Amino acid sequence: MTHRLGPTHSDDLKLMAIDSEDLAVFSAHLQDAELRLDRIAFLPNQKRFAFVAERLDRQMTPPARKSTGVHFEGVLQARQQQIAPDKRDQILHLLAITFTPGIAPAGQVILHCAQGQLIKLDVEFLEAVLADLPDDSKEL
Repeated sequence: MTHRLGPTHSDDLKLMAIDSEDLAVFSAHLQDAELRLDRIAFLPNQKRFAFVAERLDRQMTPPARKSTGVHFEGVLQARQQQIAPDKRDQILHLLAITFTPGIAPAGQVILHCAQGQLIKLDVEFLEAVLADLPDDSKEL
């Protein structure tokens, strides 16, 4: 079950995922989100992978983009497939986020992007937080 964390302003999202069912909720909210490579970071010493995406907030009329931060804990390794790492301003179009279990509680989180691009995270366990950012955070 996806857990809504703390107080939020208006319809801002702040969710936590600890299993594949929760991650499916993240995936639904982030479907069609735009990710720039320069807003993605793997911090191996902290075992954290984080990114800021421009998600499509379908609850707004008309739908609009909203900056959303996501981070995964317990990340042992992050790999990219069919992504040019030298093009830091490249925009990826996120299609889905999935979890493939390994030896419990470990597994692999995969960010599936358009054109077959993938980001694969080997994790010790599944723990992630998604939170909408204030409107003035676009300059991160």
